[in-house]
Amino acid sequence: MRKILPLFCFAVILVAVSLGADEPVRQPRFLPEVSLNGMPYRQIEVAVTDAELRKGLMDRTYLADDGGMLFFYGRPKFTAFWMKNTRIPLDVIFLNAEGVVLQINTMAVEPPRAENESEEDYEERLKTYPCMRPVTSALEIKAGRAEELGLTPGTCIPELSLRALLQNITALPNSEGK
Repeated sequence: MRKILPLFCFAVILVAVSLGADEPVRQPRFLPEVSLNGMPYRQIEVAVTDAELRKGLMDRTYLADDGGMLFFYGRPKFTAFWMKNTRIPLDVIFLNAEGVVLQINTMAVEPPRAENESEEDYEERLKTYPCMRPVTSALEIKAGRAEELGLTPGTCIPELSLRALLQNITALPNSEGK
């Protein structure tokens, strides 16, 4: 039974993510406190649905020092980030299922879309930050914080392991299994 419960939770989240593809971005949901190399982070918002994953931290002008956004994929996948309509410089920390940091990229704010620039041209000029290995989640925090906290590839963050995230995300208010 103990082995079946995590698999069941994983299946519920995968189904919920696929069904929520056209769902609007909902009220923010936050993880319980996460320790990043001993520093408590109490304001990590969770993005799970396609809409939340696409929106990310776009159009935000503030991010708390102990804040961030966790992009939860649930299964290993290759992914890349960009700074479309993002006004806060960020570190993106790519994690595997064990909560081990695979790669960290610092992402600078891009110049906004010009009035005479098409959406396609704007998106084409944005720098992308891919992870070279499959990840189950990625965490965005303020730029420079990963280095300040001593986070490097190989650092383990147990609260961001797939097992811990499955338990915490399904327990979040308004998560409906997402």
